[in-house]
Amino acid sequence: MTQLPSILAALANSGGGTYDSLLAHTELLQVFGHPCRVVSLDRLIMLKRAAGRPKDLEAIAELESLRRPLA
Repeated sequence: MTQLPSILAALANSGGGTYDSLLAHTELLQVFGHPCRVVSLDRLIMLKRAAGRPKDLEAIAELESLRRPLA
């Protein structure tokens, strides 16, 4: 996880606030046997809104659909 601080810092600088505030919205998961911090769905949506790029804005509706329970 040596790159984690720089990755979170880049996300924080894109509208997520400070490194510490972004870190508070992550969860530690095991990915292929390695610990990996993953930002929460709500925070990811917020980051994409803050970035404002067309591809990010297009992804928001799909990400928000993940919040709804399956019928």
